[in-house]
This record gives sequence, structure tokens and C-alpha cells, in this order.
Amino acid sequence: MSKTKSILLSALWTVIILAFPISSGIIATVFKLEQTSIFLAQGTFMIVAAIVPIAYIKIKKQQFYDYGFRFTEKASAKKVWFYIPLALIIIPRLVVGIDFKSVTYCLSLLFFTLCVGITEEIYFRGIILNLIKNSFTSITAIINLSALIFGLGHIASVIGTGDIIATILQIINAYFFGIVSTETLLLTKSIYPLMAFHFIYNTANYISTANGTTEIICIGVQVALTVITAVIFGINIKNSLKNEVDLSDG
Repeated sequence: MSKTKSILLSALWTVIILAFPISSGIIATVFKLEQTSIFLAQGTFMIVAAIVPIAYIKIKKQQFYDYGFRFTEKASAKKVWFYIPLALIIIPRLVVGIDFKSVTYCLSLLFFTLCVGITEEIYFRGIILNLIKNSFTSITAIINLSALIFGLGHIASVIGTGDIIATILQIINAYFFGIVSTETLLLTKSIYPLMAFHFIYNTANYISTANGTTEIICIGVQVALTVITAVIFGINIKNSLKNEVDLSDG
């Protein structure tokens, strides 16, 4: 597959997944749904969205294993420090305060964020990353293209949601989130930890009481921690590739 075709197909898959939250958002607006109902509607739409790539893999008679549907081995988990850096990225949003609001709110939120975490990882680190990996040989290009597509796919969800500085930081954060997630998959070969990380990350953002200046500071710290994590994981990827080359030469 040509590089141009893989990018165009990646863009198409991004449009497909965006169509579902946009549709649920329109329904929520038209029917003036309350927040818990919005979470339930959005979560349900994301479940439906997940059917599309799963059906695609089945129709193509491909192995789910090749898309990251496999458990992480201990040696692979060690390469990402057993996911401790990922956990640290989540902390800034929580230390400022947590508001669970109500049991109903929390349950509907957990349903929504779980569905989003699973579905977005299937699309972005499953289907789209696989398309890019099959067309590009440079690890740097694979990581950056995957992160760029993920970042662009999240611009619509953050624009107009608050302060301009917070919005810009969120877009930057989405890009580096994409880098770290792609690096994690390249190191561990498993999409399951990313689904869990994505789920917890989104949940932490929703229940955090950070707003205004506090939110900007939190996002800024998250960006810094994400960049540091990206560098660490990037070094691990280079070392892994170097070891593979040394073994093949030996």
C-alpha cells in the first residue's frame, strides 16, 4: 500500500469514528438530555462505533493479534517501567480535587469513558496505526503520523470548551498523548493497557475540579510529564531496535 493511500485511509477511519460522537451530540442537543443521559448516549454510540473496525478485521480475515489484541509479557511491560510513567501523567488532574457529584453521574461517566477508551484505541492504535506501519519504515514517521492523526481527531472536541490557552494546551496534550500511546504499543505489542490508560485518563479529567488558572496549570504539567514520558519511551524503542539489529548481525 502506498504512503498516500494509507494516510487517506487513516483520515477516513478518523472521520468514521468522529461521526459517532458528533451524532450523539446532535441527539443530546435536540432532545435536551441531562448530563447522565448524555454520557449513556455517547457511550452507546461509541460501542456501536467499535463494531465497524471489528467487522472490518473479520471481513478481511485478519488476525486480531496483529492489531494488538494480545496480553503484555512481563519483559515488554518492563520496557515501559510497568506503566508507572503513564500513571504519573494522570495525577496532576487529581491532586487539585475530585468531585464525584452522584452515584448515577459516576456510573454513567464510567460507562462513557470506558467505551471511549476501548473504541478510540481500536481505531487509532489498532486500525490506523496498522495502516501507517504497513506503509512507512521509519519509526519516527510512524509515531509522529499516528500522533498527528490522533491529535487532529481531537481538535473538534476541545475547541470552544474554555480558555484559549487551555484549548491550545489540550490540543498539544492530545498530540503527545498520541505519541506516548503509540510508543507504548510498539514496545508492548498490546492494546489492552492502552485501553485501560485511556479510560482512567479520561475519567480523571472529568472528575477533576480543576478550572480556570488551575486547569491551565494542570494541563501544562500533564503536557510536560507526557513529553518526558515520550522521550523515555522513545529511547527504549531505539535501544530495542538496536538490540534487534545486533542480534541479527550476530
